[in-house]
Amino acid sequence: MIQEAEIYKAEDNKFLKKAKTRNDLDYCVYKIRNVLKKEDINSMLCSQEKEDISSAINKATDLLDENYEQDDISMFEDCLKDLEIFFGRLKAMG
Repeated sequence: MIQEAEIYKAEDNKFLKKAKTRNDLDYCVYKIRNVLKKEDINSMLCSQEKEDISSAINKATDLLDENYEQDDISMFEDCLKDLEIFFGRLKAMG
């Protein structure tokens, strides 16, 4: 019975980590979109930067919308890292 509980605990921890990563990714997309609405920051970006950011946002939203049920959350984590880099650059501009 204790072994069974430990198995469920491990599964719960995996689920919680995935849920937190998905929420963090969603929030990062939200923050970047809000920063891009600011005209002063948006005007500082070249077309290539805008395209790169837009591509990263689209990748993240596609990933979130597809409701991946995989145990591997590395895709979410990689996407989140990319978006956090963009957000850091945008934040430094403004």
